[in-house]
Amino acid sequence: MSRLPEHLTPEAWLTQIFASSSARRGGIVKRQVRDVERLVGREAFLREIERRGFQVLENGGHFVIFCNALPIHRPTSQGLSKALEQAASKRLDGMAGETRFRNRVGKAFRNALLALAGRAF
Repeated sequence: MSRLPEHLTPEAWLTQIFASSSARRGGIVKRQVRDVERLVGREAFLREIERRGFQVLENGGHFVIFCNALPIHRPTSQGLSKALEQAASKRLDGMAGETRFRNRVGKAFRNALLALAGRAF
């Protein structure tokens, strides 16, 4: 690591990141990997992320810090179809027969859900 100015310690730099309005609201913060490694060090940075209960992804020379403990999902078009199919299947299985399902939700909605999920009606 290169020398830091006297006023900027690794601890102060980390404090500054997590004091940002985005971080305080539970949003995301992005920092360049080379800056993190130069100013704080990768290990210290990752320990602080874990200590706070946050998550981080590395991509394209950047760290993207999720300043909350919510799960991270990577949506795909195929994943959407599979999720819709599972939801439709669970809904059908959980009802006392297909007629009751049709009455409660409506045939058009059911057909659209199944079509999106790739199942033939």
